[in-house]
Amino acid sequence: MKCPGQDRAYWHGERVFEVPCVKCGGKVEFFRDEVSRRCSQCSTRLNNPRVALDCATWCDQAESCMGLSRSRIAAIGQGNTALAGKLIEALEEAIPDEPDRVHRALLVFQHARELAPAAPLPPVTLLSAALLLELSHSPQARTGDPAGEAAVREVLARALLDEETIGAITTLIDDFWKDRFSVRPEIQFLHDSVALAEMSLAHPSAGEDIERQIQERLRTEAARAWARSLFLAPADAAAGSNG
Repeated sequence: MKCPGQDRAYWHGERVFEVPCVKCGGKVEFFRDEVSRRCSQCSTRLNNPRVALDCATWCDQAESCMGLSRSRIAAIGQGNTALAGKLIEALEEAIPDEPDRVHRALLVFQHARELAPAAPLPPVTLLSAALLLELSHSPQARTGDPAGEAAVREVLARALLDEETIGAITTLIDDFWKDRFSVRPEIQFLHDSVALAEMSLAHPSAGEDIERQIQERLRTEAARAWARSLFLAPADAAAGSNG
């Protein structure tokens, strides 16, 4: 008999959800307890941004049941991983009839997660801003607006973030829309997360001048290295990084 906590027949709420592939932009279905899965279109392995291991976070049998180390389970169950799940759920509730916008927001977030270790920003600030940037503007205009900022603040408050953290996130989003790159160079990491999402959705192929796009569209070396690993063959990626 399977542990009831990991038996999907006993689950409540959303069991399956879609996550965009960082390489091809395609949709990948995850069960909520899956840590990672390969994209069926391009074979890229993706981490589940809203993984929830439920009883595995406290059960003594979790290591043998899930095949994950205790430290890995603990890391998934707390910190930015747990916060991401709350924010994604709140984002979906804020724009329930706009799946394309949620898809784009998740894609920007996933790229930001790869860039976060190199960014001179607290991860919670960059990742939350990346995830909620789509909510901060109207679908008709690619610029921030007061209604969008209010919606972002509401989502962050629902996630029980403190006012100082909420202020840092909304300021980063506002500075992004106002192009304050000369004043705050760290905004480039949010810019590059958006640019990478656009590249993923455009499905760049080997026949295109991808290295030129990487050089022209991306502003940080971390983003350029990540883009080469996704969109270029290993030999071309090495040549681009040395160019």
